Amino acid sequence: MFSRRARIFVSYRRDDVPGDARSIRDRLARQLGRSHIFMDIDSLALGKRFDVGLESALAQSEILLAVIGPRWMRGLSQNIKRGDRDFAREEIAAALRRGIRVIPLLIGRDGHMPVLPERGDLPEDIRDFVLYQQQSLSHETFDRDVDQLIAAIDKITRERDTPLSRVTRIAFAAMAGAATAITGLTLLYGWDLMARSRSKETATAVQPSQSKAPSGPPVIEGHSIDTSGVPVVAYGVDSGSPPSRLPLGAFVVQFGAYSSELTALQEVARLKAKYPDREVYVDPIDKDTDGLHYRVRIRSFVDRGEAQAFCSRYKAATKGECFVPNS
Repeated sequence: MFSRRARIFVSYRRDDVPGDARSIRDRLARQLGRSHIFMDIDSLALGKRFDVGLESALAQSEILLAVIGPRWMRGLSQNIKRGDRDFAREEIAAALRRGIRVIPLLIGRDGHMPVLPERGDLPEDIRDFVLYQQQSLSHETFDRDVDQLIAAIDKITRERDTPLSRVTRIAFAAMAGAATAITGLTLLYGWDLMARSRSKETATAVQPSQSKAPSGPPVIEGHSIDTSGVPVVAYGVDSGSPPSRLPLGAFVVQFGAYSSELTALQEVARLKAKYPDREVYVDPIDKDTDGLHYRVRIRSFVDRGEAQAFCSRYKAATKGECFVPNS
């Protein structure tokens, strides 16, 4: 039925309506495939940190279904009062920060359906949650209501993949490609100047017998570059294997991997607006099990330390997630 398979995150409270959440997950999985539906109790691998797994799944999701039963608000209030961590709240807050489409699902019996709380009764980080269009799923008409939910999700994915959005995406990609090409030429020119300057310094300051040529030029963006004497840094040393060496400026910070190219481009636009002096780009990667994913990255950090410092500042300022990959 679906025109495009979106990734969907099912958020719920285990002490509220877990059975209904699982039924919704099962119905969606039959349409989209289980790998496109995230539900914590089934989707997290054994031994994986709960919070890290949830954040990783959210980074790849396009839609969050917030399942709300009669005890949802009570659970929120109790966690706030006790100072306990509230994963349902964190999931919704993260989705709002990332611009993920949020659909509140109110579940109950006819005549006893829960209602969304007032905006002022919610913590600040999830107050906007109540502004999203909700949908009710009644126990008496559950199958019919879920069919309507599936149709609504399909409409969302169609809207995100209209001819206009594809034209916008192509234009965005073309601009990003042009910017990358210009930056690449600038880097190549800079590397060449650095190499020539360093070679002259070496020729006057070092005896010929002391000069040793590198084993081979590095490859950057598909170009072999003469970087004789240009400093390199080592990172990602595995036990029993030689270190991986990258030229200075080749380190990146990654912000997420998305199954939708459009979602990745939207994240690129958000980061470009926040960091106009940084080079933000999409890096496609083919995953054997899940198909093509689109990694959103910022590159050209001098070394791993600078990249990690940037990532730490980003986390502190936005409460978002990022990391410095090994490749």
